[in-house]
Amino acid sequence: MASSIIEDSRALAEDADLFERSLSSLLLSLQAPVSTHRDRLGTSHRASDLLNRIVHRSDALYAALQPSNDDRTREIDALTGQAAGGDLAEFYQRLANVKDYHRKYPGSGTVRISGDRDVDFAALEGADPEWLDKKFTGEEGLGRYLDLHELHEQWNNLAPTSTSGAASAGGWKRLTYLQYLASITSFTLSLQLKSSPEYSKYLTALLSYLSGFYERVLPLGDLDEVLKAADEAFAKQWEAGQVQGWTQEQAEEDGEKKASEGICLYSVYTAHLTGKKHIKAAAKLAGDGADPSASSSAPTSAALAALRHQKNRALALKEALITSLLASYPSSAPAGPLAEILADTLANTERRAALTDKERAAEIEELEAREAAEAAAAAAAAQVKKTDASGEVEDEDDEGRIYNPLKLPLGWDGKPIPYWLYKLHGLGVEYKCEICSDHVYQGRKNFERHFQESRHAFGMRALGLPNTKHFHEITRIEDAIACASFPSRPRRRRSVSDQGFWRCAVAEKLKQEGRQELSQAELTEELEDDEGNVYNRKTYEDLKRQGLV
Repeated sequence: MASSIIEDSRALAEDADLFERSLSSLLLSLQAPVSTHRDRLGTSHRASDLLNRIVHRSDALYAALQPSNDDRTREIDALTGQAAGGDLAEFYQRLANVKDYHRKYPGSGTVRISGDRDVDFAALEGADPEWLDKKFTGEEGLGRYLDLHELHEQWNNLAPTSTSGAASAGGWKRLTYLQYLASITSFTLSLQLKSSPEYSKYLTALLSYLSGFYERVLPLGDLDEVLKAADEAFAKQWEAGQVQGWTQEQAEEDGEKKASEGICLYSVYTAHLTGKKHIKAAAKLAGDGADPSASSSAPTSAALAALRHQKNRALALKEALITSLLASYPSSAPAGPLAEILADTLANTERRAALTDKERAAEIEELEAREAAEAAAAAAAAQVKKTDASGEVEDEDDEGRIYNPLKLPLGWDGKPIPYWLYKLHGLGVEYKCEICSDHVYQGRKNFERHFQESRHAFGMRALGLPNTKHFHEITRIEDAIACASFPSRPRRRRSVSDQGFWRCAVAEKLKQEGRQELSQAELTEELEDDEGNVYNRKTYEDLKRQGLV
């Protein structure tokens, strides 16, 4: 079915409204405290994509609604009957076409209002679950670090040809990757080396990578604003001659070296100035229609100086833009948006250099496990959010509020057990085990069971004692050690299989405790005779044997 400019305008307005509502939801989700790095980065990219789509559709809608749009004017005239034929003939003709179309294709459905549907991000992302991972290399780690290995190789390939294999020349020297990261914003090279094509390509590649990395890591950031501010600050410094490494004196020195580059003899230099190739280039740069056969070198020198000045300014501007993205806090310039990532990259590279292969493999496994946990947490948060939107969270919260004033243990169904069952099992009685790091067990049954559990066995191993049944009911560390060392004889390394010794030691210990308890009971237990006199058990038994009571 053919469309019209009015229908296209309606569709553009509907899409823009749909994208705006989805964008507001995404921006609110960025404030969630449980959001992971992957989730925040993916949400930022989706929001940036929606912003671009909103701008594109808004521009198209604005152009379609302009009074100067002839297609819109003709469309309105045709629908209102103001065109040739009149009487709304065009309107009824189109209405008949719409009815015929839906009669032929009854399953085509109806147009849904934007408020009844959501953005299908899976379709926008090409149904690729790894769309976010493909934006970064493995070294970048989803935007956590910079991957400057290729730029590092380009730097090391800037070796000037005049060094004859020297380690450094003109301020350049071969650097390791760590040294390169630490001095990436230091452009302390000679002007002759900076004038080489390789250096210009290096700056272009570095600036291009940093700009692309900024857009991938901070998709909602304004890169143009950052570069514009850096360009304005650079223009002021350049006019004042305060750009580091590009002073007026150095520029003049560079001009002298450039003019005589590759020319050693003065006679050869003079012949070069009168050559056709040099004269044509000078005339082209001067732009004043100079005769190619002219032999005057004055306009040639002025044109070359202007060209050198322009090239030097372009190189200095690239250096300033790179510095604006990577500058750290100690520098005179404001901190760049990628300064923190550069510091993390330097620290991570230095740390990984000290790891062994086994430690690197373990770190990779840990990273994968952490990313899986982050993905699971993000999925759980999305599920909770979805449930909250459908109104089911309130019902679950109501069911989750369990009335338990007595602090009863929970059963298998997540509800408190009956109070009579709590009293039957004696769960109100607490048993403390010092061997289990003062863990408290509720109820006699749980206390007896814990002697065969891993917690108690670990505590016994820490004491160097076997976790046999002879040590059951012993909960104090002092008692366990005393039983193990009884009777006193030279200490020796005993095996767990020496059951006879352990049995005797524990039995003797229990006998001593029994005698102490009996003696204590005789002194504390009170008895009364027929006359109402009160004695402790020991005194009462002595008097009774003597027949005095």
